[in-house]
This record gives sequence, structure tokens and C-alpha cells, in this order.
Amino acid sequence: MVAATDPELFTIGVTFIVAAGIVAVIAYFAARRWDVNPQSKTPSTTNDDSSSESKEESKSNGTTSTTTTAKSKKKDKWQTDKVKDAQYDHPWLLTTLKGHTDRILDFDFASNGKTLVSCAEDRSLMLWNLKDFAEKEHKSTRGSVDLDHSRLVKFAPDSKSIILALAVTNKVGVYKLARREDGGNRVKFQPVDSVEFPEKHVRDIVSIGIACSGKFLMSASSDNTLVVYDLHGDILKTIETKLNTLHRASVSPCGRFIAASGFTPDVVVWEVSFDKGGTFKGANKAFELKGHTSGVYAFDFNQNSSRAVTASKDGSWKLFDTDIRYQQGEEAHEIMSGQWELLRSAHPESVFAAMAPSGDSFAIGANRHVRVYSAMKAVGDFEPLFDVHSEQLTSLKFSSCGRFFATAGDKYIRVFHNIPGYKSAIEALKEAIKAASSDAQKRRLMEQLEEEKAKFAAVLNENSK
Repeated sequence: MVAATDPELFTIGVTFIVAAGIVAVIAYFAARRWDVNPQSKTPSTTNDDSSSESKEESKSNGTTSTTTTAKSKKKDKWQTDKVKDAQYDHPWLLTTLKGHTDRILDFDFASNGKTLVSCAEDRSLMLWNLKDFAEKEHKSTRGSVDLDHSRLVKFAPDSKSIILALAVTNKVGVYKLARREDGGNRVKFQPVDSVEFPEKHVRDIVSIGIACSGKFLMSASSDNTLVVYDLHGDILKTIETKLNTLHRASVSPCGRFIAASGFTPDVVVWEVSFDKGGTFKGANKAFELKGHTSGVYAFDFNQNSSRAVTASKDGSWKLFDTDIRYQQGEEAHEIMSGQWELLRSAHPESVFAAMAPSGDSFAIGANRHVRVYSAMKAVGDFEPLFDVHSEQLTSLKFSSCGRFFATAGDKYIRVFHNIPGYKSAIEALKEAIKAASSDAQKRRLMEQLEEEKAKFAAVLNENSK
């Protein structure tokens, strides 16, 4: 009986040994397959703490850690990329403003043409002097927002006060530029406690504005509401825009209109009116900017609101003549249009449209890129400015003189010469000379043309140094 069972026990034993061997081989290769190796294509599942512990253990054993080497290379690359960001260059670039320690969220040029104000996620506010832009060093005044930070910033018409969209409280705030107590020439940012705006919006404020007349302010939110205030913070009117999703809103530079764009393919424009005594009468729909086949991400007006530019999700931009008799039902006329395919894939918050005060040029921003256009077909097209920032754009504006435009998207503000604007001005003067009806008029225009050419030549000469 024992002899009969021995072969069976032997077979069972052999089978067990073979099976154990197979399991061991599988476990060995599985362990090799999932072993943490920074240079392999397989993603590591270890966290930073375990990586740090492994690195310290390797140091104590006197061995070279591949993880440490890989991290060092990654760190070097990160540092190189950051240096590259700060040293961005382009033939049109005038300067790069450096000073914020975190991402810049917005900036604005003062109407007096002397200063620029910016706000960032580091809670800071910074004031820059435009006269220093051509210099290597840029003087600035730094301040901060108490217990909050500003998402948006606008200069008031007096160029001495600024309007903020406060991020935490989600309401409008007002700061002023005041002299320091030490009696120096420097100024400081000081909150205006006597003016208190209500917390009106349910969702984040996406746009703010103030009329050049100083009669009213505006804030707009992605909750599809647009609120009009007086200078004391009292609500004059709340407008339900019915845009489904509101992307952008603004007060026109002339101070007559408020406009908003969103999911629908039209920009809606309201006229804000006051009586002779300065009492608010209402904000009534005036006209629309039509023609796009998809939502309008951004738009802007020139200084006297006679022109407007729009940028849409459908990949197109349009330039409109808005110097119309809208009271009689006249609609805005399309002057010219074009395509920029980047608009189709751009994040809505990264799309901006800006127009030079004269209306002779405009800029469209999408993701990290910018394209500047002349409003005159005879001037031709210009190549886009790619990768102006390392992150998506947060602001794009022209200076009050129209000679510069600036962008923000990371910790830096890029300031560029408006080359299309110079060329547009020269071309417009050439056409005016041809149409001049008298010799005296022609001489004046020719003098202006020579002055404009001299300014443009000086810019080109400056950029070639």
C-alpha cells in the first residue's frame, strides 16, 4: 500500500515545486516591471515624501541615486525655462516689467499717459512709470490689498484712483494713490473706506469698468448679471444680460455705453443715460454687433466708440463701424473681418480683444499668443507673436497714446511698440494727401507725414540696437 502511494506523493511534490518556481519567476518579473525608476516610461506611483526618503537613504549608503539625478536635471530645466520666460525677445518688444512674485491677473494704463497699474495673485498692486519703459531699470511703487487680492483693476478718470474686483469678497473696491507720510515723492495705495460696494454677484466678477465722465461704474459676472453703480456704491440698475454665459463686459471709452458678450453670437450694447441734472435715467438697449456664428469671447471699442472689434469662438474676428444712428434703428456695419484658427481651441478666459484709441489698429490674444492687425487693408498682415508668456494670457491693452500695447500672462508684463499702428497712421496720411483739396492742406499733411515717418524710424532704430 505504501509502495502504491509513493509515486502519487512524488508527483504531487514535483508539481508543487514546479508551481512554486513559476510563481517565483512571475513575482520576480512583476517586481522588476513595477520597480520605481524615473528614467523608465512607466509612471512612478511614489509620492514626493517617499522619493525624498529614498534619496536620503541613498546618500547615507554612499550610492548615487538615479532619482536624485533625474530631479536635478528637472530642476535645472525648470530654472532654464524660467530664465527664458524673463528673457523673451521680439523685434517689437520695448521692455519687460518685472516685480510681481506671482501670476499677474490684470493691468491698466492711466488716461493721463503717465502710469500703469497691475495686480497679481501675490496680493500686490504695483504702479509703473511709462517714462521709464525705455530704460533698463523700471521704478515702481508696490502696495497690497488688505486680507484679499484683486482679480481686475481699472484706473479712474482722474488717474489717481483705481477700481478693483476683489477676489475673496467678490465685490468692487476702491483704492487711491496717496503721498507717503515721510513727505517723499513716492506714493502709496490706500483703500477708500468711505465708499462701500455691495456683494451683489453670486459668481466671480469677470469684468469691471468706469465711465470717463465718472458718473457710473459697472461690474459683470458669469452669473449673467451686469450691475451699474454710482460713485458711492449705490446700485443704479441690474441688467439680466440673457447671454446664457457671460464672457466679457466693458464700459465704452466714451462713457456712453455698456456692452457684454457671451455664449450667444452677438455683442449687446446698452446706452446709459442721465438727465441734465446728473440724475440716472436708465440703461436701455442701443444696438448689437452681429455676424458671428458662435459665442463672442472678447470685444473692444476705440476712444470715441466709432469702431469696435470682436473675437469669436468660430475662429473669426470682425471690425465694425459703430458710428451709427441707432436711435433710428441703424445697425453697426462690418468694415473687415478675418480668421485666426487659434480662437477655435482657445480657453475663453485667455481670449482678449483690444483696440488702439485711434481705431487704426487692434490686437487679438488667444492662449499665450497675440496677433496685431491694421485697420487698413492696404497695410497688409503681420505675423503672430507666439508664446509671449509661459501661461495663458490674463490681460491685453493699448496705452492711452496708442503707441504701445502690453500683455500679461505670468509674472511679467510685456510692452510692445504698436508697429501696425505706425504703419496705419503713415498710410492714412498718404491717402489724405491724395484727397487734399488745397495746397495749404496738402503741405500740413505732408509735414505730419514726415513727423510720423521720423517717429517710426526712431522706433526701428531703437529696436535694432
